[in-house]
Amino acid sequence: MREATERVAESMAAASQLGLTNAVPARPCYVTDGVSRSVEIDGRTLQFRHASPSVMRWAGKAAAPVVQALRWLGPAGAADAQVASILKRRLPDAVKRDLAQNSRDLPGWALSLAHSITTNETMDV
Repeated sequence: MREATERVAESMAAASQLGLTNAVPARPCYVTDGVSRSVEIDGRTLQFRHASPSVMRWAGKAAAPVVQALRWLGPAGAADAQVASILKRRLPDAVKRDLAQNSRDLPGWALSLAHSITTNETMDV
């Protein structure tokens, strides 16, 4: 019987997909509310790493990749004004709305960035 678990793309992969880095993970990795494990499918190994509830609150939400990318960047990387500019341009309105509606679940250091992305205001650095 299969486990029913939530999965979210790993943070570096999310940052790469959003154009915030050129780095690409060597192996596909996902965070999960299930147990950490590796699974081989068609000769490729997928890694699943257990994540905390604060990370998994975003599972299934449109803004999940944005939050994962911010976690990878960390407070110092996310403070770069280019990050806000890139995300503001690239994110669809639905993702921006989701980010704004669920901002209470963001780490404190990411709140001003999220506000900057979801409004017409610039980020205070």
